[in-house]
Amino acid sequence: MKLSDAVIFSSTLKTDGARETVYRIDELSTRWTIHSAPNGGYTIALLVKACTQHQARSLHPDINSISASFLRSGTSGKSAEVRVEVLKTGAILTFLRAGLYQKSKLLLEATVVFSDLNPVERYPFPSHSELFPISSKYTFASELAWSEVEGSEVEEFGRQPKEQAGLEWGSWVQFKGEEKLGWEHLGFIGDLPKHGPDVLAYPERPNHWMPTLTMTIHFYVGPEELEGDTMFGVYSLSQFLKNGRHDTAAEVWTRSLPEKKAKLVLKTWQMSMQGLQGRNLGKL
Repeated sequence: MKLSDAVIFSSTLKTDGARETVYRIDELSTRWTIHSAPNGGYTIALLVKACTQHQARSLHPDINSISASFLRSGTSGKSAEVRVEVLKTGAILTFLRAGLYQKSKLLLEATVVFSDLNPVERYPFPSHSELFPISSKYTFASELAWSEVEGSEVEEFGRQPKEQAGLEWGSWVQFKGEEKLGWEHLGFIGDLPKHGPDVLAYPERPNHWMPTLTMTIHFYVGPEELEGDTMFGVYSLSQFLKNGRHDTAAEVWTRSLPEKKAKLVLKTWQMSMQGLQGRNLGKL
């Protein structure tokens, strides 16, 4: 199932004197999970989809940033709803509060800021090589392909100053079978960078799970700026790991082609925990 098909709402309802809008989905996708828990990027994509639908005909249709806290993992295959409330609408910014609920329990809450976006261009990225399937621990592995960058080429992705020491990672990532990307795809890919513990030279650890605690995404272009391209360059940097808690800062860029420069799509920062698969099997 493509991501665009996994974030379709079955109904929309205005409540509380039209202050709050509720977007209902029949089930949280069983396809977009880590092991059995809904992927954090997928739940972010649901909030992004609901908020962009809410703002589609407004003066501020583009997401500027989203800052989210993950309270519970939720249960795949069960119905859920996104509740969106306008906190403030100003001359250049609109602030929304959005929450993902399941069985009346809050799973994810975010403050989402809308404005108008201006593209940021940059130096050419390294050329990409053949793309390969991603790890099988992602149930949506068949929907994506990537080519991880190794050695000195990772530095070309990030161009980080020497004092920015840490665990670097870079990859080309492509959505397969998607002809046109939406805001939900951009929200999802912000959660895709490899976590610091996974960058370390350890064997593949299929039973490990990296649940996100908090995440902030800043958007720099909208889907229309992608011009039909479904491939991105992703760079991440992790700078601390203590008692399983670790950070991941990342950038996502479009490809640079002969006729156009690469554009900064988004920057993201998240705090996560290192855990075992069994920890994400709990129900609400």
